[in-house]
Amino acid sequence: MDRSALQLKLKEMARNKRPASGYSKVREEAVNILRKAAKKFLRSPRRFPLYEIFYYDSVKSVRSHFIGESRAAMQTALSDPSSYFKCNCCLLAGEEESILGSFPDICVSYKLHLECGRLINVYDWLQAFMLILERNRSSGSVAKKKKKSLNDELVARFIRTVGELQFLGFIKETSRKTDHVVRLTF
Repeated sequence: MDRSALQLKLKEMARNKRPASGYSKVREEAVNILRKAAKKFLRSPRRFPLYEIFYYDSVKSVRSHFIGESRAAMQTALSDPSSYFKCNCCLLAGEEESILGSFPDICVSYKLHLECGRLINVYDWLQAFMLILERNRSSGSVAKKKKKSLNDELVARFIRTVGELQFLGFIKETSRKTDHVVRLTF
C-alpha cells in the first residue's frame, strides 16, 4: 500500500461514522440539555452596563499581578532591607549607597557586589565584607585567639552569602580566573 492509497483510505474512514452506541447517544443528549440551559439562564457579562467594573479580560495585567516581578523584589529587599524588616537598625538616612554593618550578611555582600565591575575579585570582596562587619562590632581589646575565631566565622558567613548570591543568579564562577566571579546583573 503506497502513501496515496493510505491517505484515501483514511479519508474514507473519517467520512464513514461508526454507529453510535447507547452511551454516546445519552452523553450527547445530556450535553445538549446542558448547553441549552446555559444559553437560556447564563448571560454574558458584556451585555450588562458597566460590566468592566467587575469583569475584565486583560490576561496580561492579570498575569503580571499574580506572577509578579521577582527580580525587582529581590533587588529591593537586598539593597534596602528596612523596607521589608521595618526595623530602625537597617534604616538608611537618605543615602541609598551606604552599607551598614547591621544589614543582613547577604545585603552587605549584595551592596558590595554592586560597587564592582563585571569581574569581582573574591579576596577583595571578602576584605571589604569583613571590614564592614568588624566596624559594626565594639572596638574593645580582643585576644588573638578570639580574633582568629571571629575571622573564621566572618569567612564562613561570607562564603554562605556568595553561595546565596550565586543561587539567586547575581553572580557565577568564571573559568578564566579562579579567584574571580562574574557579575551577571547590572
